[in-house]
Amino acid sequence: MEVNDQVHTGKRLFECHLCPQNFQRRGNLTKHLRTHTGERPHQCPSCDKSFSEKYRLKDHLRIHTGERPYQCSFCLRSFSQKSTLTTHKRIHTEERHSSWPATLEDGQSQQRQSHCSSTGVCETERLSDMEVHDQVHTGKRLFECHLCPQSFQRRGNLKKHLRTHTGERPHQCPSCEKSFTEKHKLADHLHTHTGERPYQCSFCSQSFSHLSTLSAHERIHTGERPFKCHLCPKSFRWSYNHKTHLRTHTGERPFQCSFCPQCFSHKSLLSDHFRIHTGERPYSCTVCSKTFVQGAHLRMHKRTHTGEKPYSCTVCFKSFVKRSTLKRHMKTQH
Repeated sequence: MEVNDQVHTGKRLFECHLCPQNFQRRGNLTKHLRTHTGERPHQCPSCDKSFSEKYRLKDHLRIHTGERPYQCSFCLRSFSQKSTLTTHKRIHTEERHSSWPATLEDGQSQQRQSHCSSTGVCETERLSDMEVHDQVHTGKRLFECHLCPQSFQRRGNLKKHLRTHTGERPHQCPSCEKSFTEKHKLADHLHTHTGERPYQCSFCSQSFSHLSTLSAHERIHTGERPFKCHLCPKSFRWSYNHKTHLRTHTGERPFQCSFCPQCFSHKSLLSDHFRIHTGERPYSCTVCSKTFVQGAHLRMHKRTHTGEKPYSCTVCFKSFVKRSTLKRHMKTQH
């Protein structure tokens, strides 16, 4: 009666403590919580896949049994999952494919060529592929995310996107504890264990274990700087450099010292600062054995041995070891 009353009153007793959603039934809350925790208690006995809900496991088992209980009333195609049938039926109900035959002989429906309703020229081998292809012309996106405004033309893309909300990482490395949201990312990661470096630079002899690393490396040769600052004319080869540069505009200093209140815009600056507290001086001069907290301090010190003075005055051509000394000279002398 308590639950029945909620149907009339609209009251929802069971609230999620991780997001604003709430539910009229405890069971619905339990299922919802799995989107946050990634829990998948329903394990397939025939393979290593597991599912958050029992009905999803039931649908999945038909992959192993070959059962296809959901039949299309328009073309007699059958499907293992009800959701696939529902998606398929849109081909017929939206009347975008009136040239297709009303019925198809058994075994032919998967291979029958289909013509694009928008151009009449494009073809695909599968009716389901044509449904997705037509969206390229119409711009229609059938699969909407219920957690944000994004929508997708393919169910698979929505599924991958949802992992950005749920934190689900279903692709587990068999050699370490790392897991990944997408299969191709796991495949790249496995190269770190095998030592395989299949991605070869087309400009030099270097090779890489990750395609993304190769793409970033090749910018050294091409000079491409695709990451542009929208606040100044600067551009960058790598996303990380762009991200850290933006902090010079925003003033963001996300790296806080655990010993004192100081914050830093770069992680490397925090690491250097830490040594003030720990006393660590890892940078050692090979000439006089003097040690330094920062690598930059060691580089400046080495100039006392080499005599290098890289900072020159453009007025009187006097040169200096430090940039700060040159700046002071410019202010006082010129």
